[in-house]
Amino acid sequence: MNPRILVLGADGQLGREIQRLYTIKNFEFIFVNRQNLDITNYSGLLASVDGLKPDWIINCAAFTNVDRAEIEKDACWAANAQGPRNIAMICSSKKIRLIHISTDSVFASENYLFNKISDVTNPINEYSRAKVAGERAIIENSNSDYWIIRTAWLYGKDGKNFVSAILGKLQMNKPFHVVDDQFGQPTWTQNVVHAIFGILESVMNPGILHIATPSVTSRLEWARTIAEIFNYDVSLILPTKSTQNKGVAIRPKYSLIEPSKIEGIRNDWLIPPKVSLSHFFAS
Repeated sequence: MNPRILVLGADGQLGREIQRLYTIKNFEFIFVNRQNLDITNYSGLLASVDGLKPDWIINCAAFTNVDRAEIEKDACWAANAQGPRNIAMICSSKKIRLIHISTDSVFASENYLFNKISDVTNPINEYSRAKVAGERAIIENSNSDYWIIRTAWLYGKDGKNFVSAILGKLQMNKPFHVVDDQFGQPTWTQNVVHAIFGILESVMNPGILHIATPSVTSRLEWARTIAEIFNYDVSLILPTKSTQNKGVAIRPKYSLIEPSKIEGIRNDWLIPPKVSLSHFFAS
């Protein structure tokens, strides 16, 4: 019997990318969204897992609106901390392997430095504090068969992300501002999915992985790159500072993660982001 993979949060941009790309013939994928299965409901989650009997769970479910997380704290912590705890406890008791998606923003710095997997986390907003708690819940409540993937500045064909937001503004053909003092590693969802497939196929050593491009860019530089690739007027994009941003949450200047290089599988996330964006545009 082929191993069964249960994907939670299938309506998010990463979940949809898995649905678009999965071609592993020796695996059976089951996709569920929040309407089908709420990870914050332990008894409901346990009953579903007992019925579906997965060999793996991929948790893409999360509360991802960083500004709303400052206001809807209970909902953020339920999805990003309690949900992963529920999943980890069930996976441990049922001997199910777990892949969990986390974020670069578990780190924050005023300096240009790449955080290693072993570095101590230091979140600065409610969203990232809850994500750190989710990581810890998995580590403390799982057996040894868990993989935590930290990734950064995700963009893909589905859902809200920086690339789609910038394209929407460029299409209005009016000037707009983008901050020039926040820096990160734009990462295509397809590259993260290839890392997930690599885990499923090779069953590499468990633990934390950093799946993000090694290249660093500012929000402003990335927005202008998007305009260039999609043939929009770059002069529409004007610089501003994060202190002028009307967002509710504090965001780190740098939240860089040292990318993992995994032997024996595709390491697509190590491609420069401009190249990946060109591939995204052509896909």
